[in-house]
Amino acid sequence: MADSNSNTNSVSSGVTTSSDSAYVLHPSDNPGISLVTQSLTGDNYATWCRAMHMALMAKNKFGFVDGTIRKPDSSDAKASQWEQCNRMVYSWILNSMHHDIANSVMYAEKASKVWSELNDQMVMQFLMGLNESYNAICSQILLMDLLPTVSRAYSLLLQDE
Repeated sequence: MADSNSNTNSVSSGVTTSSDSAYVLHPSDNPGISLVTQSLTGDNYATWCRAMHMALMAKNKFGFVDGTIRKPDSSDAKASQWEQCNRMVYSWILNSMHHDIANSVMYAEKASKVWSELNDQMVMQFLMGLNESYNAICSQILLMDLLPTVSRAYSLLLQDE
């Protein structure tokens, strides 16, 4: 007789996945839901980002947006599970933002790409909104190989003062 407290789920591909795996989607998970109460409008990026971070961590899916859960090779048995979870997370992100912002990131292939494009857009919006006295530090930030987060850019501005 099977243990009723079993910690694994068998999926249709024949791959057995632990119930605490990031690849597990629960029956309540669907692409039409919004995980946060406030839609991203641009002005509320910091609070929206924090709320999405907490919601995705609670669902054990934040690795899909920060890039720690990488896409497996197409020959890997978990590739289809990764794709399904990536699309689900992608949908959750799109459903939690204003349609104008969603349209600007609609064609990214991965949830992690959407996340980084949103960050880049918000950093650019933040930097372009500053007055001319910050031109030097803005130029330094824009010359970085990878744009920092909005909070890191703000921190760099404060250090420069």
